[in-house]
Amino acid sequence: MKNLMKIYFLFAAALGAASCSVYSPLLLRASYDNLASEVAEDIKKSAGFSKTQEAAIDDYANQLLAWHRKNKLPDYAKMFADLAEKLEQGGNISYELVKHFSDEITSFPHLDEAGDISFKVADIAASLSNAQVEQVIKSIEEEFDESKEELLDTSFASASKDIVEGAESLASMMAVKLTKAQLAQIKHAIQARHDLREQEMAAEKVWNDKLLALFERRHEKKFAADFVKHWNNTSQLLTGLAYERKLENADLRASIIRDLLVSLDGKQKRMLVERLTSISAELISMSTDEEV
Repeated sequence: MKNLMKIYFLFAAALGAASCSVYSPLLLRASYDNLASEVAEDIKKSAGFSKTQEAAIDDYANQLLAWHRKNKLPDYAKMFADLAEKLEQGGNISYELVKHFSDEITSFPHLDEAGDISFKVADIAASLSNAQVEQVIKSIEEEFDESKEELLDTSFASASKDIVEGAESLASMMAVKLTKAQLAQIKHAIQARHDLREQEMAAEKVWNDKLLALFERRHEKKFAADFVKHWNNTSQLLTGLAYERKLENADLRASIIRDLLVSLDGKQKRMLVERLTSISAELISMSTDEEV
């Protein structure tokens, strides 16, 4: 339930290009506007909810997207515009600029910043019957088992190949056709990344177990506050060495992006600047849209 909810807010999906490598302002807007209903439907799949509970789920998803639209889209628009300006001016693309851009995008949906909106999820959780709790537990466990099975079936080399193909698809959506040399550059660079998939799965299991334990306390006074604190905490699940290596992977990702930007030729830069500028303008317009 939580995993898929976050996936719906990922950068590529929000740009409407997760699978088709196509961009248009209308597609961007339509994909973003549809996120609330996708989030709500994903949560509803976890159990048989009453009409009142389903309405509360819809309300949560709509308010989360409204908050995101107002508070985060202007930030994203500025990041796209700043990067476009740097590229157009031919100035130095600083590591700091790219690192901030990369970290913000990969931190979607910034639930920890949404604050009190998550109390609506706590209210829904508190209203669950014992039978519904059992359904939610089963749903979470099945989702985790599917993710784990997929992980075991995917080698590190295959995962690396997927990253390169994803980078090529994302670049295409950004109107940039990467050369064979640039793709080889990415392929070589990502070999230095740490494979943290097993650690991340273990951390997710711990997170899930804590969530399930909270359901048993859903009638206690402190439940709502404890639930929200846990629900919003999705950014620092790893600890110790695994967390340090996660930070190293983030640094590597930013370095790869910066090196790729530096390697762009004149035509690639012009196309990228036009696309970044278009996305930035559309995000600004979308940030002031009325709730759909």
